[in-house]
Amino acid sequence: MNKQLRTRTLRGFLAALFLLAVLGATGCSGAKQASVTGRVSYKGKPVTSGTVVLFDQNGHASDLGNVQPDGTYTIARAPVGTDKVSFDNPPPPKTALPPGQKAPPANDPEFAEAAKAKANYVPTPPQYKDPVQSGLTVEVKSGKNTIDIDLK
Repeated sequence: MNKQLRTRTLRGFLAALFLLAVLGATGCSGAKQASVTGRVSYKGKPVTSGTVVLFDQNGHASDLGNVQPDGTYTIARAPVGTDKVSFDNPPPPKTALPPGQKAPPANDPEFAEAAKAKANYVPTPPQYKDPVQSGLTVEVKSGKNTIDIDLK
């Protein structure tokens, strides 16, 4: 895993942990759980990165659902019931050039991947980070669920 991807994954993970701390959630401790898969889109266009977390009415959080480049996500354990949706999608990290260098090194895979991530990034409104402000809820039932999330 290259440095850019590790940084991005860590950033999403830390944002989700921050949400958990703010809400005082400690997991689903005993609540019924289910799996959820689906797609995340913004204005009809697939979102290519980010993290989905679902929260039940008691503030218990689901596992993290990392969004893939095709817009799909999977959550292994989510609380059953009406859940609030949190979606965090930080922009790709910038890749700094070494001091004195004016252009990226030719055929550098790190710069190529960073450029691809930047070109494919779909920015989303920051309100979706907070499950209360997002205004989004989903109904999670026991078993396997397919739930698409359309951000507007």
